[in-house]
Amino acid sequence: MADRDPPLVQLVMAMMPGGSDPHKPRPLPAGLTLRSARPEHDLPVIAELYNAAFGRTGEEAITAERVARIARHPGLRPDGVFLAFEGGLAVGLGVGRLAMRTRGRPERRAGVELLAVRPGYRGRGLAHMLLHAILAWLAGQGVGYVEASTAHPAVVHLLRRHGFAELSPDALQDAGAYPAS
Repeated sequence: MADRDPPLVQLVMAMMPGGSDPHKPRPLPAGLTLRSARPEHDLPVIAELYNAAFGRTGEEAITAERVARIARHPGLRPDGVFLAFEGGLAVGLGVGRLAMRTRGRPERRAGVELLAVRPGYRGRGLAHMLLHAILAWLAGQGVGYVEASTAHPAVVHLLRRHGFAELSPDALQDAGAYPAS
């Protein structure tokens, strides 16, 4: 039997009033810094890190121009994109996404769009710190629910540790995370 990709897992977290994440942020490991993206400088950096984190080369590699096109999505804002650096090398990327308010629902929804850590830097708590930065930013935007989708078991585990719960599409709809079609 051929190996199959793991199934996509849908998770949701209701934001806590006045807070974002049940976990306190850990201090950054020595030598690492974390900051919001600066589109005028960081598009090539984001493309290079994405390609390194996901093993994309040649025709599969994402370009700075493609990152620029993706960044024009109305739910993506530079202050919701976080980069971790060791010296001048980008080693982690976290992207939060805002969704527009849905008619009849007072809460604002959002998503964890991307978490990426360069090989060789994994297992050092960078994904936790990036996720915490995204959740703190989303809390400041008045978000009621945060959604995430992933097929990567380690990311599912990370999201669960930060208060996300796996829910079926029907349960998500019943919880008000998205409207009925």
